[in-house]
Amino acid sequence: MRCASISSCVWSSGSRPRASSPASSMSEPRMRSVLDQLARLHARFWNSPRFAQDLDWLWTPVSGGFHDFLLGPGGEFLRDQVHRSEYKQSLLARLGRTFDEAWHTLWNAQRILASGPTTLLHGDAHVGNSYLLPGDRMGLLDWQLMLRGRWSHDVTYILITALDTEPRRCMAAVSPDLNLGLPDRLDDHALRQLRGADQSC
Repeated sequence: MRCASISSCVWSSGSRPRASSPASSMSEPRMRSVLDQLARLHARFWNSPRFAQDLDWLWTPVSGGFHDFLLGPGGEFLRDQVHRSEYKQSLLARLGRTFDEAWHTLWNAQRILASGPTTLLHGDAHVGNSYLLPGDRMGLLDWQLMLRGRWSHDVTYILITALDTEPRRCMAAVSPDLNLGLPDRLDDHALRQLRGADQSC
């Protein structure tokens, strides 16, 4: 790859990165590629001392600007969106929950995601923020909601948004390493670092 400018990268193969399609379920090789990217990121910053140093400015799921927004006007905005949308009301009905009950569950989950072990998170790793590279590899963009917290914040978000229900169940059953934990892949990247990779993080 050679970069003609910061905003324009020309690939030697002649192909260019392109956006993922949220309308169709992601293939297994592409999902593996995204999860590998996340595992590399999470392993590199796993319980990093930098979170108490130069990265102490990073938000968590229960602190920072986005958290404050959700507790203020954001929460009322979401409530209004549900009130105006029959589809969103039907989703809550299928869950057997009211908006307030779902909201309470969300914050219980956020508190768990803010607990250790802590690593660097993309923060908004849904399928719409992924893109396809040559060789069927995947990348992630839109990093302005980057934060620190549990790895499962990123992994569950990409699995839920990139796979339909049945492919998600099938892939989890056939490929256990694609399940929510990904411990082997994460450990593998962490071990590579300990064996001589850059220790600066």
